[in-house]
Amino acid sequence: MKRRGSAHEFALYVSAFPRVELKPGAVLELHEPEFVHRVSRVLRLDIDDEVVLFNVEYHLSVVIKKISKGAVWVEIESVGNNRQYKPSITLLLPLLKREALEQAIYSAVELGVTKIQLIITEKVQRHWQAKEFERLQHIMIAAAEQSKYYAIPQLLEPVPLLDITLHGSSIFFDPEGEAIADILVTNFHKNQAESMTVIIGPEGDLTEAEKFYLQKQQALFVRLTPTILRAQQAVALGVGILRSFF
Repeated sequence: MKRRGSAHEFALYVSAFPRVELKPGAVLELHEPEFVHRVSRVLRLDIDDEVVLFNVEYHLSVVIKKISKGAVWVEIESVGNNRQYKPSITLLLPLLKREALEQAIYSAVELGVTKIQLIITEKVQRHWQAKEFERLQHIMIAAAEQSKYYAIPQLLEPVPLLDITLHGSSIFFDPEGEAIADILVTNFHKNQAESMTVIIGPEGDLTEAEKFYLQKQQALFVRLTPTILRAQQAVALGVGILRSFF
């Protein structure tokens, strides 16, 4: 926790703020049961602790003023709009095995991906279950809280890769592609790209037909390392490099 003058400050997601003007000095009364439980029972925050609260639109620096069994009162110190990093990055992510998928999505949020489109490829080894969507939303919120990146990405349910039309600059991370340093220097200048699409292969890689489909749409085939990476590693390393470069 952070009391005034200490080093760490928690960021906590709140699905909706009360319908009052969000401005410094305003006091909010928050009743979301999960939020109240986390503040009082899990994190054991106290009066005068400072935290950041955020939803899909805003993030607020606040000071806790009162805690009861069913509510938490906070006073706003500052208000900010959630802003997405540039360039916007759409991640095309296959239905990996559950643990790998969760790791990949967590990393994608940490690194400021704008949108995550789940995809079905020929070598995907499992079926999508609708109940997974809520679980993945919780994963994204946890990653946003940890990374302090408040513009949580849009998550879209799976569609076949071959039904997707690529727009703008597109990169497929492929062990047989060109070195990423060469690709970035040759094809991009800093701050030039407005939007990008990043494609990750599943366990077992894409088929030759799927790769040909990407080539027809002008996707750049990029090698991250001289070794073979797992999909979730490729997400963390590849998107991290792109964020650092731009």
